[in-house]
Amino acid sequence: MFIGYYADQHNNPFHMSPYFGYAERLLASSPVDYTYVRMAMYMDPLVPYLPELKERGKLIYPVGEGKINYISRADIAKGIVALLQQPEKWGQRYLLAGYSYTMNELADILSEVAGSPIQYDPVTREEFGKMYDEPRGFGPLLASMYQAGEMGLLDQTSHDFEQLTGERPTPFKDYLQQHYTE
Repeated sequence: MFIGYYADQHNNPFHMSPYFGYAERLLASSPVDYTYVRMAMYMDPLVPYLPELKERGKLIYPVGEGKINYISRADIAKGIVALLQQPEKWGQRYLLAGYSYTMNELADILSEVAGSPIQYDPVTREEFGKMYDEPRGFGPLLASMYQAGEMGLLDQTSHDFEQLTGERPTPFKDYLQQHYTE
């Protein structure tokens, strides 16, 4: 079983996209039987990031009008465990995805959970890359991921999680309310 990120399209500018695209093609060209699981963006990192967003009063991701699909790591794990327990479903390609949000929608959810206004006010990709370039080189990598979001490449949805688990993925607001404490 190979588990990777859903940013694997041929035209995706995310710096790690070639790896994810190559991994699947390499498996497809090998004699190995495999199951390929792609996962959407983790929502978990926004919990520890929320105090910074609250203080800044801005969500600055350079995504423009694009949407990004988010799912929790717990839901990803639940989907993978469910798949492992259903060998008749092995050998397929899956996308473990939650719900897609524009950055304005995400800012509204973050504001509500934080109890403080957070507006969507993006910085440029270059500014974002400089702001979060620790460890060195990481900022431009992150910025390239948000460029993929702006292009609509991270707005992928699927019912695979539901089909594997019989449950719906956790919505972003519910997840934040369960995990964020001031």
